[in-house]
Amino acid sequence: MMKVDLHTHSVYSGGSDTPAELMRKAKDAGLSAVALTDYCSLEGLEEAAAAAAELGLEFVPGVELPGRLSRYETELRLLGFFFDPDYAPLRTLIESAKTETPTVGQTASLIREAGGLVAMADPRACGISGMALDGKSFFYVNPLETNPAALGRDQRVDHVKGVRQKWFG
Repeated sequence: MMKVDLHTHSVYSGGSDTPAELMRKAKDAGLSAVALTDYCSLEGLEEAAAAAAELGLEFVPGVELPGRLSRYETELRLLGFFFDPDYAPLRTLIESAKTETPTVGQTASLIREAGGLVAMADPRACGISGMALDGKSFFYVNPLETNPAALGRDQRVDHVKGVRQKWFG
């Protein structure tokens, strides 16, 4: 099993390290792969990807976004991975989410439209683990000891491989 962390933050969203410093610390901690999931920010993705490549780490492009879940009167934090960072509707949502919380469905749909995968940052915090909130399944990311095969069914793994071509060639 490889050691990964799929939920990290840099100086662009309350973390103390630049994206490059974060990648160095991940490498020093013995991780094989790391995602940068800054809150409502894509600013550090290019720096993190370059640093990870230099260090021999597998980089997972990500973002953490809010999602309003009206029926439970709560807000969730969703993680998006392997999306197209240039997809204009997603960029617009990221900017607007800084001041107004979109619904879970809006956030998840735009991440998927951009070719990405959606995860709940911590569904257990709301007591709703395992629910399909918008009629599609979500997966929960357990950082540090994640088996890549745990991403789900074969078609999800195939989808990830296809989307990863944009990032890893």
